Amino acid sequence: EEEEEEEAVGISPLQLVAASVPVLSLERRQELGGTNASPSDLKAEVEALTPRGSGQTPRGNGPPSPAQSPAPAPPPPPPAPAPAAPAPVAPPPPPAPAPAPPPAAAAAPASSAPMTPRSQAQNELEEMKRQLEAMKAAQEALMREKEALRNENMNLKVTGGVEVEEDEDEKALQHFLGKLRGVLTMRSEGRFDQKLFDEYNGALVQLADEQLQELYGSFMQIYVEEASDEVFARLGISNDPDDATLGFAEMMTIKLGELIDQPRRLRIQAFEAQQRRKLQQEEDRERKQATMRQAMAKASALASANAKVHGALGWLWQTLAGGEGEVSEVRRFKRKPELGLLVSDAEELRKLSPYAWRNMGCSGLRPQEMRCLVHVLGRPGMPAHAEDFLKMLQVKLGQTVPSEQEVRALCEPPASMLPWRKEQPAEPPSAPPPPPPPSGGPPPPPRAP
Repeated sequence: EEEEEEEAVGISPLQLVAASVPVLSLERRQELGGTNASPSDLKAEVEALTPRGSGQTPRGNGPPSPAQSPAPAPPPPPPAPAPAAPAPVAPPPPPAPAPAPPPAAAAAPASSAPMTPRSQAQNELEEMKRQLEAMKAAQEALMREKEALRNENMNLKVTGGVEVEEDEDEKALQHFLGKLRGVLTMRSEGRFDQKLFDEYNGALVQLADEQLQELYGSFMQIYVEEASDEVFARLGISNDPDDATLGFAEMMTIKLGELIDQPRRLRIQAFEAQQRRKLQQEEDRERKQATMRQAMAKASALASANAKVHGALGWLWQTLAGGEGEVSEVRRFKRKPELGLLVSDAEELRKLSPYAWRNMGCSGLRPQEMRCLVHVLGRPGMPAHAEDFLKMLQVKLGQTVPSEQEVRALCEPPASMLPWRKEQPAEPPSAPPPPPPPSGGPPPPPRAP
């Protein structure tokens, strides 16, 4: 009957025994070292997976129980291809090879080494550090917000005429004493923190009138070196103050003498107005610096464009000044004194009279000619009389930086002068130095500019 039942389901007794053996997962075999695991490790793992009391015993670990032992059967005929069954663990030695991973698993990066417990713990530690830093930053932001809200609440109460409770006055005093110790530490270290000093002054004006008078007397006693240990303990200052602390006590005595006659409401209002003025001045300064940076960047871009145009058309001015080129262009160049500045050196420009500079104008000048003139007159060593003409040219050209396409168009000479165009080298080679004069002979002639 058992044989007929087995033939009916199409499963051999060998497959029944193999199906009853626990199979290790791929991850667990990798933890045990894959095919390099020892037989004892695999045996222990299989025993751990086998449920107790079930009577199942893995192959190679002992005979099965009589109740669960199948009856001996003749060898079955060669079975037909059966559905794939889970790969059993081969009896040691050697251990069963790991089954081939599916295509999705095969696509995973096999070259990366598995994460060890040490590296995993290190990653967790780094993540905890990042979380702690984020929590610390959030806590500091909350503390600053809480302090700002407390100060705002105190200011609203005082300026609105609401009576401040005694415990709130004591909290304000303790807050001021904390800022006082921070300022004294800052001064003893020889540094200055504007934010801390502003917080100190803000806490000072929030003190009650009685606390301000007590503070005035305490700093006066420290300054004249008659303070008792109770005064030092109250302020949180060492009973052996250094020169920096004595100097600070002198400054605070003068400052408190000016504040002691003002009501707390007026002190807070004056401090808030001062902070608003400082904030406005800082914003104006930053805005002015940004405007200056933009103006400098635009001036640099304009100067670069003018230099490119002057370098590309330098041959044109020399050709026209020498009387070569198209007749109308040569006549126009000689008729306009402004164009003669393009081929004049600094010494010749300084020899021009103020009357000649006043008679110069932009009428009839082309854009590339005006840009070349701005480049020439913007060099150092130019006469002061040329400033008005230079400003006139700059106003005529405007402050718009030309694009690369516009600069290339400005670098082109008139069409009538193209036959006389000369190729300009990218960088003119420097002339070699003249040879030294022979002993007793005349000096060499000066180099041409």
